[in-house]
Amino acid sequence: MDYQEAADRLEAFSICTEAVPVGCEQCPAYQEGEDREKQQQACNEEKPGASDAAATWYRVRKSWEDSKSQVGAYRVKDNAVKNCPEGYSVFDETGKAIFTNKAEDQAATSWYRVRKSWEDAASQVGAYKVYDNAVNNCPEGYAVFDDAGKVLYRNVSVSVHEVKKGDTLGKLAKQYGTTVDAIVAANKAEYQKISADHIVIGWKLKV
Repeated sequence: MDYQEAADRLEAFSICTEAVPVGCEQCPAYQEGEDREKQQQACNEEKPGASDAAATWYRVRKSWEDSKSQVGAYRVKDNAVKNCPEGYSVFDETGKAIFTNKAEDQAATSWYRVRKSWEDAASQVGAYKVYDNAVNNCPEGYAVFDDAGKVLYRNVSVSVHEVKKGDTLGKLAKQYGTTVDAIVAANKAEYQKISADHIVIGWKLKV
């Protein structure tokens, strides 16, 4: 059976409610040698509601015009998105692309890596797409790094530093192996006027 015949059957019979392969042979109800009417009856029994022609189909293709590139059609949009290969798109019944799986989009997504130091790649215990997940799984003595190697969070025992003349947050961050932003965030509740360039002698800062 060539592609066009498979596509014609797909459109004519609306086989399966969850996912529709591009050929009848892939349908769970397919039996070689059976006539089409019997096949369709089996499909309807296998997938209740398959004959509902008004239901929306989400088609996975390289482009709307390139129907031969279609690798599946789904009743549920999330299923179409989940099974959309790299370089393909999900189209609604009007031909509008509602999702495109682009390699560059995936590459651009940040990874948050949990290591003892950026240079010590062997110490890495995890890499996460979600920052909060990286923080929650960062052991004591480890830090969360962005793709550029910048420390975003460090899990260390809390120390208290009393601000002395000549202290700056930059100096303290370097001294304690943390960041200015982290010190500000840790002390904002107690010292509301603290900022990257403002601290007061006598403040006892968590670092």
